[in-house]
Amino acid sequence: MKLLLVQHGEAVADAVDPRKPLSPEGVRDVRALAAACRRFALHPSNIVHSGKLRAEQTAEILGKALGLPVSASAGYDPLDPVKPVARQCEEWTDDRLIVGHMPFLGRLAALLLAGREEPDVVAFQRGGMACLEKRNPREWCLLWTCFPRQPVTITPGRAKPAGRKPRGG
Repeated sequence: MKLLLVQHGEAVADAVDPRKPLSPEGVRDVRALAAACRRFALHPSNIVHSGKLRAEQTAEILGKALGLPVSASAGYDPLDPVKPVARQCEEWTDDRLIVGHMPFLGRLAALLLAGREEPDVVAFQRGGMACLEKRNPREWCLLWTCFPRQPVTITPGRAKPAGRKPRGG
């Protein structure tokens, strides 16, 4: 079972809009993440988000790209306790995608991977994803990450430093 944890994309400042929708940069980053999800044929059974506008918009972009329904659920807000969600993760047998916030995502990843909520074990970025895999009950590993400002991008058949154009030849 794979658990895809996505931090919502960059949002506008509270002073600009107190609902904090995605900024143009946030939309761009999430669209790039959605394209990567399609390219690598990710197939979670569903996408759930916190209900906050920036998480909902992130989830909608991903849902459209993957052809999946999106739903809001309680328990995924930034300061919500992570143990109830961790217990749910242990019961799931199909791949899932959660769009949420820090520090919630960081604490959930740490609890699943290291058995404790702190310190962080994944350096999440807005508009990025971490893929955890459940190997056995209460045995999780970090498979990969896909972040907007990741130093290396992987494309089928090659790896290249981010931000550099491939050389001809």
